[in-house]
Amino acid sequence: MPLSKIQDVDNQVVPNLGRRNLIINGSMMIDQRNDTLEFSASSGYPCDRWYVGTNAIGTFEYTQSTDAPAGFGNSMKIQCTAADTSLDSGSYNYIMHKLEGNALQSMNSTNGIVEHTISFYAKSSKTGVYTVNLRDEDNGLGNSKTFTISTANTWERYTLTFPAHSSGKLDNDNLSSYRLYWWMASGSTQTSGTFYNGTWGAHTNANRVSSSNVNLGDSISNNFYITGIQMEVGNKATDFEHRSFAEELRGCQRYYFEPQSFNASGRYGIWQGYTNNTKNYNTTIYFPVSMRAHPSVVTTTTPTDHNFDATSGQAVTMTEQSVRVYYTANATDNDSYYYFSCKATAEL
Repeated sequence: MPLSKIQDVDNQVVPNLGRRNLIINGSMMIDQRNDTLEFSASSGYPCDRWYVGTNAIGTFEYTQSTDAPAGFGNSMKIQCTAADTSLDSGSYNYIMHKLEGNALQSMNSTNGIVEHTISFYAKSSKTGVYTVNLRDEDNGLGNSKTFTISTANTWERYTLTFPAHSSGKLDNDNLSSYRLYWWMASGSTQTSGTFYNGTWGAHTNANRVSSSNVNLGDSISNNFYITGIQMEVGNKATDFEHRSFAEELRGCQRYYFEPQSFNASGRYGIWQGYTNNTKNYNTTIYFPVSMRAHPSVVTTTTPTDHNFDATSGQAVTMTEQSVRVYYTANATDNDSYYYFSCKATAEL
């Protein structure tokens, strides 16, 4: 795809790169949940928009890290904390990023999707082969390529270009259309077939991961770091598109929003009132951006203030822009405010 040209201030012709990166939070700078995740068979989000999964392969700790290559402030760190040297068929360890269709319309052509390039920075104490796996959910297709870490504990940039395919377009909606996986280990469920190796084919679990893939879980000394992830149209990897913290945060808040608390007990404070003697305390929380869909909202079961005694809590009148929360108090409660926590999720 040719790039248009513009004149810079010194009258030099330079490419007009524009907005290129289709990934949200590729620099791992946003971590609203601020969690340290450690598990042997579970999943979660150590950094916004980046989902991690582990099963039957020892125990791993996932965190946002400040260990990063020049030009970056953060990465995601995966640390093995309990080893497993013998993989079961269903063993796996991966990180994954989902993209909704309406953000990927630049990948559509008149006949399928166009060639695109994925680039990223990674380092690991475990040298060897790793797999990047793509899943086109709208068309039931899969593709994978490998990259090799040859020098331990050294940040390197890796680039993988995936070919176009003519098997259909990506839907223009707010549902999950495309997934990207980085596999740190896998059992035979994902390695026993014919590896895609850069060729699009029907999505088949057995073809997803190279049989040469490392097992990051075979020693507690193993770790893996990644940042600077970019996916762009075309067959060239351009420089990483840095965005401001505020812009990346707003992109992440489309999928997850957790108000920051300001009181010592870690709860979000809001002023409340009640109507006559019914003791119905309620408020509307407005999200900073419209969420992808009606979110799932979790609040504390029992909010607290001086003497507040809630008998029930419920989120109602929910939209992509706001949620109304109310609590019914005991008849003896006359306070006019309380604290509670709230988390809204509209992940793909």
